[in-house]
Amino acid sequence: MNRNHPDKIAGDNPGAEALAKAEKRTREVRSAYELLKTRRTIR
Repeated sequence: MNRNHPDKIAGDNPGAEALAKAEKRTREVRSAYELLKTRRTIR
């Protein structure tokens, strides 16, 4: 998550495409985490 977070890479002045990719990956990671939370009863 830390590698792909848009705020973390924003300091490196990435292009719009890199930021969009980071945002997409962050959404994917969060979605997967939410799915696991419901299946494993994590808070």
